[in-house]
Formats: sequence, structure tokens, C-alpha cells
Amino acid sequence: MSRWARVSGGLIILLGLAHLALAVPDGVRAVAPLPREDAAALIMADIVTAVAVLLAGWLMLQGASGLGRAERWARTVVSSAGGFMVLVGVGYILATLGNPFAYVALLVALSSLVPPFLASRRSGGEPSRGPQGPRRA
Repeated sequence: MSRWARVSGGLIILLGLAHLALAVPDGVRAVAPLPREDAAALIMADIVTAVAVLLAGWLMLQGASGLGRAERWARTVVSSAGGFMVLVGVGYILATLGNPFAYVALLVALSSLVPPFLASRRSGGEPSRGPQGPRRA
């Protein structure tokens, strides 16, 4: 599971880098005829999206190590980053209908939710608390 989360995190980082390398320059060209304030806001939105995707991938990589040990914090971090990426993927599809890259982004995001789901199924729903052992009621 932690390997799957690492691969998902790496793919999400690649998506963020691709967004910075491809979408931002295209956006700059596309908004050139707009007024300066509008163009700046749209370009900033593109850059912020790319940075947020990079952060989600980095969080997934950080949480992957704890998934192998069935730590609750790791499941929370990985599932939150994956859930955020699903929202980004759905928004991307709605914003760019017909763009195949948007479907790839959503597929990667959905696959990133598998490791925390399997980790919760494996532990029987009772998360461990790391070195202290299972949580007691």
C-alpha cells in the first residue's frame, strides 16, 4: 500500500509540474488580449493550482511511509490529499470539457484513494497510534 501511495504521490507531482510547464504558458498566451488585472488573476489561479497539486503530491509521499505501519495520521494525510485531487480532477474536467489530460488527472486522483481505503480495511477499522499500539477506548 505504501508503494502504491508513493507512486500516486509521484504521479501527482508530475501532474503539478506538467501544469506549470504546459498550462501556465498556454494560459499566459490565452489571456494576453484581456485587461491586465483580469489576465493577472487568471494566471495567478493557474500557478496556485499547480502549487496546490504539487503540495498534495508531496503530502501523499510523506504519508506513504506511515501507511505501511497502519498509522492513522498517514491514512488521514493520504486520503485528504487524494480527496483534494479528486475535486481538482472533477473541476478540471468541467472547466476543460473534452481535454484527455483532465481524465488522466482524475484517474490518478481516484487511484490515490485506494491505499488509505485498503489500509483501513486491513486494520479492521481500528487505527494504530504508531509506537504506542492500538488506540483503546
